[in-house]
Amino acid sequence: MRSLAEVQSEQVEPAVLAVVCVAMGAVLLGSLALRRWLGPGRQPTLRACAATPWCTGSARHDATRQAGLLWFRLGVVAWMTYRLTCFFEEPLISGKPVTPARKNSFFTVWNYELQIVLWIVALGSSLLYRQVQPQDVRDIRQVEAVDWGPLFAEREGGASHVHRLNRLSSGVAWAHHLLLSVCLPSAVLVSIVLWTILYPADLAKGHGDRELNFASFNQHAINTALLLLDFSANQLLVTAQLLYLSLAWACAYVVFTWIEHIWTGIWPYFFLDLSGWMAIVWYGLLVLTYAIVFFAVVAASHLKARAFGLTPGRIENTVTASQLPLRVSQTRRTDLGEESGTRAAEHVVEPL
Repeated sequence: MRSLAEVQSEQVEPAVLAVVCVAMGAVLLGSLALRRWLGPGRQPTLRACAATPWCTGSARHDATRQAGLLWFRLGVVAWMTYRLTCFFEEPLISGKPVTPARKNSFFTVWNYELQIVLWIVALGSSLLYRQVQPQDVRDIRQVEAVDWGPLFAEREGGASHVHRLNRLSSGVAWAHHLLLSVCLPSAVLVSIVLWTILYPADLAKGHGDRELNFASFNQHAINTALLLLDFSANQLLVTAQLLYLSLAWACAYVVFTWIEHIWTGIWPYFFLDLSGWMAIVWYGLLVLTYAIVFFAVVAASHLKARAFGLTPGRIENTVTASQLPLRVSQTRRTDLGEESGTRAAEHVVEPL
């Protein structure tokens, strides 16, 4: 975040504001038209959220990779939550007092907070997938004449339990995919804008040290690297259909800054200033850069899909009773009757 990037400006030029509003509306409508033209896309699977591209079906190795991704996400959630807490508790930034409310005026902080939500959902994807993924059931398959349907109906609520798992899995996968499609391009954009526009501008004024601190590196480099690492380690693909959602997130922030300016008279970034016609150039450059970054992420998704043979929704995001994690409990013996005089083993199958 550029801590002292606020710019006192003259009154907003109504004509400039009108042109920018029309342009933003046209861009959003264009992105919605693109989604309609391409189609809604396919529902991402829970496996795509929680399994690495290198998961090829070997149960032991796949479980190790999935566990590694789970622990990585848990560590990132803890780290980013800790750093955000420290950031808001710090009364001074670049030697000047900044209130928590003012800190939330920056797009960097908006994105950082949304990224924490993304990481929590990603962690939930990993935890949930460990519960519903098919396990190695070779031992169970050796047990003959097991009637799976009644067993699950009795022990887990049958179809209703499976239906709840399906709905939860679909919802988590859907949320993970949408959040990633917004957070990854935004994080890359924020890093590019800071290091190519804001930092050189401050450096020219002799204030380059504002960006050269750990808090800035954490919010403009480390967080982006972590997102890129997770993106390369899962099977999710960012698709062009979701450009509208990513642009809507950026537009929501822009509208927020306009409303905030009414009360404070301050712009958090100089290129958002609407007091002159140069604003049209700046807003246009931001939209163009955002679109380029987004489609670069889409292109990276295509490369990942080709490299690992991934397609959105290739593996159905449903769970059946026979796919739920199972185990065979201790074998117990029962009498089959006095007439036979024999004893047989009864295998009791229980859900994990």
